[in-house]
Amino acid sequence: PTVLVRPEAINKPILWNIVIGSVADNFGSTALYPLCLSPLALEHYTLDFIHAEKEPILSTVGFQLLFICVAFTVIPSAKISTKVFERVGIAETCVLGNVFTGILTLILLLIGNMPAT
Repeated sequence: PTVLVRPEAINKPILWNIVIGSVADNFGSTALYPLCLSPLALEHYTLDFIHAEKEPILSTVGFQLLFICVAFTVIPSAKISTKVFERVGIAETCVLGNVFTGILTLILLLIGNMPAT
């Protein structure tokens, strides 16, 4: 068996890299719902129309349903992630998850900025 040697002191640049990376990852992972979907959808498809005294494209109930449907992506993701963990490893799966989150955020931003049909 391999013997691990414990360092005498903490490598502070590596520690701060991990801490800052963790904070950025938390913000990136949780930003999809509160910072992207909620304000864009609610503002562009509901509030802008209400302020212009027009019928909104997306009702409040529709907005809530959209939010819940996006939240339902967590269930299949949890099921799939265990298989990916086993196949490619934990670190690689986390990187893939962050990439997919970024792609989904960009897609939602594009959809949110499209003109209504």
